Amino acid sequence: MFRIIALGMSLLLFSCTGLDKRSSLPPWRAAGRPKRLLVLVFDHFRPDFMERYSLPHFERLKRQSLAFQNALVGHLTSNTIVSHPVIATGLFPKKLPWSDEVYVDEKGLLGGKGEFYANLEIPWEQQVKLWSPFKNTLLGKVSGSPEKKFVVAQKHYAAFSLGAPGTDSQVLTLGPRRSQMPLKGWREPVGVLLSKAFTEPFGGRFFLDSNPSYGSDKSVYPFDGNRYAKGSDPKHLGGDIWVADALLTFFKSEPDWSAAFASFGALDKTLHAFGEHEAATSISWATENGLDLKTVILRADDQLGRILDYLEQEDLLKETLIVVTSDHGGQRDRNYHGLHSPEGNHLEYIDGKTPLSELPQELRGTVAQGNVQALVRDSSLRFYLKKKDRLSLMNFTNSVRKLPGVAEIFYRQEVSGRYHYIRSFRSERLRGASLEWAKQHHSALMQTMANQVSADVVVLLLDGTGYGFPGDHGGAQEWVQRIPLFIWSPNLRLNQTVLKQRMEQTEARLVDIYPMALMLLGLPPDPSLDGSSLGIEALIEKETFR
Repeated sequence: MFRIIALGMSLLLFSCTGLDKRSSLPPWRAAGRPKRLLVLVFDHFRPDFMERYSLPHFERLKRQSLAFQNALVGHLTSNTIVSHPVIATGLFPKKLPWSDEVYVDEKGLLGGKGEFYANLEIPWEQQVKLWSPFKNTLLGKVSGSPEKKFVVAQKHYAAFSLGAPGTDSQVLTLGPRRSQMPLKGWREPVGVLLSKAFTEPFGGRFFLDSNPSYGSDKSVYPFDGNRYAKGSDPKHLGGDIWVADALLTFFKSEPDWSAAFASFGALDKTLHAFGEHEAATSISWATENGLDLKTVILRADDQLGRILDYLEQEDLLKETLIVVTSDHGGQRDRNYHGLHSPEGNHLEYIDGKTPLSELPQELRGTVAQGNVQALVRDSSLRFYLKKKDRLSLMNFTNSVRKLPGVAEIFYRQEVSGRYHYIRSFRSERLRGASLEWAKQHHSALMQTMANQVSADVVVLLLDGTGYGFPGDHGGAQEWVQRIPLFIWSPNLRLNQTVLKQRMEQTEARLVDIYPMALMLLGLPPDPSLDGSSLGIEALIEKETFR
């Protein structure tokens, strides 16, 4: 009998040592201050997807974590290349080299002063010049030598902007398609300070075949082989499996690792291509090749499970702070004003560099008037003008009112050396819950991007309206802003039910992740950050909080 009781107690204790897969209540572990940091960004993940699909590993983490129910991007523009450095630096976009998908070279760091660049196309070697002043990153605050830190993403700009700006660490991403044999059309692992575990042998696990089109050749957003798709070669599985395998390889090759940041991009590719935010796609080649939302999101859930299982098996949960979030939400453009073919479907228009034919028909007239220097289009429109005097601004804002789907228009104004956005128009079609959201959030979101080189005129669009892809982001719509945010840490007192519930109702933003992480890691607060710790110290075990 005593042995039976002892066995029962042992099983009970065992069930409380990790992320309990069965319990609906968060366990309490006074395991001390974490010394490792793991940040997982699932690109384009909306919180309502967890209600639509059975995602056991996301649910498992959510139950055991501080899960912010009202988390949002909290800045503009709401896209990967802006949100990732916001997470990394804890600063609003207005303080970063760019707040949009175009970079204005105000100081002539890359070429002529005032020249415009599509920042997705700026090589990393040149981006280093732009990011070199930003040494104060979250990755840099975690102690450990460069080889003990790791950043991985399928997209090169996602990897370099998530954890690497101004910080020494291993960075893994995929290079351009090889133009010659062997492995012509494949992408090979490239990055910074990479160990041989990722690059050798030539043609090894982390090389991916980018040749298959999976029937997407004529779609608005063609697939790039197995960069985002799983593929059928068991030795070179792509998509989010590639990211998870890279993380696990890093964990195993560096047992005393200190920080790892990862961006999972397959979900973003699928949602852009098919716009499955509200209903499943009917495109046959998508479902036949496992590129549909249900298949891709279940696969992402499996990768999260693999990572959590490894941390649990290696007894690392007691010393690891885990942040799981997304860089933006998204919407299906029910009112789609983008291009319907892959040819020339660039979201950035730059005068003198981009043909007018690469713009949707609805925007050509506005650009043809001659005052647009650059334009970015997605679930909002951002115009950079040549003439910026007040009369030109007013004339321009009056002209863009006529564009389909306009909700609000803001123009940029300088007051005593500081820049602000002022609303000049609100459509009568903005009603109900959407109007309430606009009143509560739009103005504040606009100010996060206001600086000397930000867009002169910003057109916020109605829900379900976009000029980019069938599945869109970038703007201020509620579902574009809504994201999940789960924080697991061994020193969080999640049994403090009232405090936990109160905090979970807070509108946490991506800019708040950095200061919250500092608190949980026991590092000094940083007053230079734009984010807030949101009072998370009230939930930290007192003996480990300094």
